[in-house]
Amino acid sequence: LNSWKSNELKAFLSQPGWSKGTRGAGDLISYASPDGGTKTVVYFNPLHNGNTQLLSPAVESFLSRSNIRRLLTGHQPHGQSPAVARHPRSGLLTVSCDTSFSNMGAPKHLNRSNNRGEAVCVVSMQGSTLKVTGEEKNGEKHGFRLDSDISACSLPDALVGMQLSCGSWIKTVSNQTVIAAIGKTFKVRVMAVHPGHAAILLKPDFKQTLQLHKRELSELVEEWVAPKLRDNELCITDDAVFSSSELWSKPFNRKEFEEADTYIFAISGVITHLASPELQKRAVDKVNGLIAAGKRVVLNATSTEWSRASLQKEISNLGINISKGPHAKKDNVVTVSKSCAFFMQLMGIKRPFLLCSSKGLVDEIEAVGIKDYVATVDETGKTKQMFLQEATQENIVGIMNELDKLGGVDAIVAGVDRSNSALKTSVAAAYLKWNHGSGKNLPLIACSQEHDHFLGLSTESQFPKKAKYQNRVLQMPGSGAVCDVICRTVDIGLEPYNVGKPGAFLADLMQRPEAEGGYGISFARSIVVGHQLETDVAFAQLCGMKSLLVCTGATHDVHLASLKSMLDQKPDTVVLDHVPTWILDNLGDI
Repeated sequence: LNSWKSNELKAFLSQPGWSKGTRGAGDLISYASPDGGTKTVVYFNPLHNGNTQLLSPAVESFLSRSNIRRLLTGHQPHGQSPAVARHPRSGLLTVSCDTSFSNMGAPKHLNRSNNRGEAVCVVSMQGSTLKVTGEEKNGEKHGFRLDSDISACSLPDALVGMQLSCGSWIKTVSNQTVIAAIGKTFKVRVMAVHPGHAAILLKPDFKQTLQLHKRELSELVEEWVAPKLRDNELCITDDAVFSSSELWSKPFNRKEFEEADTYIFAISGVITHLASPELQKRAVDKVNGLIAAGKRVVLNATSTEWSRASLQKEISNLGINISKGPHAKKDNVVTVSKSCAFFMQLMGIKRPFLLCSSKGLVDEIEAVGIKDYVATVDETGKTKQMFLQEATQENIVGIMNELDKLGGVDAIVAGVDRSNSALKTSVAAAYLKWNHGSGKNLPLIACSQEHDHFLGLSTESQFPKKAKYQNRVLQMPGSGAVCDVICRTVDIGLEPYNVGKPGAFLADLMQRPEAEGGYGISFARSIVVGHQLETDVAFAQLCGMKSLLVCTGATHDVHLASLKSMLDQKPDTVVLDHVPTWILDNLGDI
């Protein structure tokens, strides 16, 4: 091997440059650096699409058997602090230490390669302790101490290297908050999170590793919960038992509501699909009143049946004056179809397989230049005949052969599909599982984490003689439920990318400057108005916004009673994310 290396180096000295498609030491270069995307003896990328990821179980087990507890790598920039992952099963710590792109906007008049600026970060080890200290480009100091043995760590440092349910990874600790980040290639979006809130949002496997810190963790959670409960006029008792009647005792504060600059409205269940035309008219009048008062109103649809253009037309038909007022020139229509299309554009996805039943999603991905998609609907928005068959071996294979003739697919997208079937999910599952078996992981994209998509309310005319069936919520499986079915069918530990509510990507899109394709919304001065606890209220909590829940859609007394009951027993950390700031019977009551 050494002799071959020496000969390769001699060849490089004689021909260091390219000539007729070759250069000296070409084989040696391929041996040490990626050639066609392969792993090599020295090249390893610990990140996936700019995000921390866990090692495969096989590699983790090998390192564990070899008594290796920490793996430090470089050459993969990840913001202003290292990217850390704690493996729940073994405690293995992987750290991508490269921070060379800490500040891409740093002055370069003295050093053209200055991509750090004033940012600095030091990674050191002493015994079993891994220590990180640093200073961000804004002067904020950060750092933490970790041990492979979680029992030897203290909070909040022990949270570093763990993943939140939104997909973000906790990177470091600064001013008693944890810094979580989600990446896209060389761009990293960060957010500061109270350790108690982070504990609530941890994925189950990581929560399990913190059992030894259960008491301290509970204290952090209560520290975060306390002011939020006080906002709802609650008092924490010694045994942390709360009265459900107290939870809802805070009256709607119109003055506080009107202090916001921006209002993010869900459409269905808040403005449309209500119990009566009178309720809809009152809702429209209230929205127009906010616009007339100079407020920014953003209308949001969680169904992929809507493109921005089609929703804009629907908004106009409803009589909402979104094209008037001081914010008329802004993009004030947010659809999950747009969010999904923007995500696929960033990911470089060229040929997605779209599970949908209308053209909204199709129109949005075409708008960003993705033309070679495969959809379950035709150009008129009707379900293609081949997807109306039973889920048989012959039908699944036949569809996959047809799609492969067209070039195959590079992603699976689960939208709102009113004609969802076993055949569609079976084809999606086969693509995911077969590609995984070949060493390629296709992304599964969930257009929201919504499990029960709201269709409307049953009416007296539909059930004239059955009062128990009148004014009842009608629902269908949402994108989140479809993804759950696909993931259970595939059974390879697949984690979908969530581009809708409640998720970090949609939050990032809404905050992103308009010049970068976003909406330029400041969450600090915004209020979410919705009808679903699982999506609207949880999204507001994730983003730190206040929320108004109206009981004209998916959420009614029975759901609120269930939530109160759970809070009476103990304020479960996940349930607290479903507690709105205010509750009203309908939007007209503002």
